[in-house]
Amino acid sequence: LALMCGGNIGEVDAACAPIRTAAARGEDAGTALFFDSWCKVARDVIAHGEADLARGRRRSAGIKFQRGAGYLLAAERMQSRDYAPRWVAYNEGLARFRQGVALQDKPVEFVDIPYEGGHFTGLFVPAAGAEGPAPCVVSCNGLDSMKEQIYGAGNPEANRLRGIATLVIDQPGTGEALRSFGLPGRHDAEAWGSAAFDYLLTRADVDARRIGIFGLSLGGYFAPRIAAMDDRFALCCVMGGNHNWGELQRRRAANEGDRPVPHYWDHVQWVFGKPSREEFLA
Repeated sequence: LALMCGGNIGEVDAACAPIRTAAARGEDAGTALFFDSWCKVARDVIAHGEADLARGRRRSAGIKFQRGAGYLLAAERMQSRDYAPRWVAYNEGLARFRQGVALQDKPVEFVDIPYEGGHFTGLFVPAAGAEGPAPCVVSCNGLDSMKEQIYGAGNPEANRLRGIATLVIDQPGTGEALRSFGLPGRHDAEAWGSAAFDYLLTRADVDARRIGIFGLSLGGYFAPRIAAMDDRFALCCVMGGNHNWGELQRRRAANEGDRPVPHYWDHVQWVFGKPSREEFLA
């Protein structure tokens, strides 16, 4: 994932090398070692970016800040919700991502989407060369991806060059919505999908007749449901969609027990705001 989202293979190898032995033992202790090793590489890359910035090399600095942010978010994403250092890494990752895209002069707008008396956040990437309202794709996360990772994977830029805007969101249960605003995920995803559509209606640069929705992994359940329940969406696309996610979770519980990966069940209970595995599965 880190490579797909803009990482460097040599840096990823350097991050993973010290933790291979722990990983081979299958011990949860390896998860903390993973965090430390990835954060060290991230901060080394960011330090090189600071050196670039001191020399006036804004674009080079921005590239490194964005890449370092990706490593910090990769490190944070693997930790238990009770692992306190993750919050420092997450907030630093958000700040460095924002700094990185600004230094590269990337066309990214940080936006708030009103939702149930509060809001969740997104990245709006406008269409290139649009002389009027452009089509737009709402891009949602899966179970535990983040808008910064989806942006780094290149889909919004590919859309932009083809005259399509993208709204990449941290929907409830993911990214900032969960970590910063305490908004849990929900099976009736149209609640937040329709909120994203309503936000786009406020933008003069978006063609309301041509708004679609895209999701990957668990987003492959969310996006089709949203498009089915809110027929204002003109297009739906999925990649690797977990369409029958409940069945998958029951199979996982039966076959893999308490730990398909470290603290998995605690993680999904956190994401969906459920106090027990049984309530999550229901």
